[in-house]
Amino acid sequence: MGTQLHRVIDVNKGETNTTIISEHPGSMYKLALVERTRNGLEHVIGLSFLRTSKLENTLFHDSDSVVPALRPPQNISILSSNNAFHISWDLLSTDFSDFKVVVSYFVYPFNGTWTDMNLESNITGHMVDTSNNRGSKYGITLFLRSQYGESTHTDIIDARSDKPTNPPDDINVITRDSAIVLSWKRPNDRPEVIQHYIVNYQIGSNSADHMIKTNPSQTFVNIDTAERQGQIFALKIASETNGGVGHFSKANFIRA
Repeated sequence: MGTQLHRVIDVNKGETNTTIISEHPGSMYKLALVERTRNGLEHVIGLSFLRTSKLENTLFHDSDSVVPALRPPQNISILSSNNAFHISWDLLSTDFSDFKVVVSYFVYPFNGTWTDMNLESNITGHMVDTSNNRGSKYGITLFLRSQYGESTHTDIIDARSDKPTNPPDDINVITRDSAIVLSWKRPNDRPEVIQHYIVNYQIGSNSADHMIKTNPSQTFVNIDTAERQGQIFALKIASETNGGVGHFSKANFIRA
């Protein structure tokens, strides 16, 4: 690979062209037009490739040959599911693939901290874990980043992660014949989003957790205790939605 040189030419605001004298006949030039904002941010707004003549030093202008280079992602979709944001986007054609796709986000209230996920140029989807901030609102923006700077950023998209559901109402535990019956009422907290009820229970103090998953229309479970007579059961229940398992109830204790 030949030697690569990097040179920056500052052009005053209002000027629409500049002249570059080639010092290396026959070389390929990569010209990037970069816009620098007052706060120092740089955005690539044009790019072109030119090869100079091999016969003599060449004088050429870059005002007409530059074409749009880095265009921010388009058609952005954000779905909150399973303790995560599933983000997808489309990339418009670019003049080169030497860039990263950046998914940048913060959690409200904004404290000045952004989290950047740098992804390869051929990626059009990413998952952001929201398990530590369930129910929180996020601000999300996407843009492209190259060695020459950044594309314009998309407008900030506000998205809220799934809020954990409360446990069902009126939980009751009784023994009946050789079984424990745990019953409940459907909660008033967004009952339409419930996909399952999750019942966890332990037998004795050192038992591993046992789990029963029910459908959303069911309001009780029977637990066989024929071989566990006299032992203490600890039971708790939660609702499961597309966003994950919600808050569990307090443990209910009963002797089989």
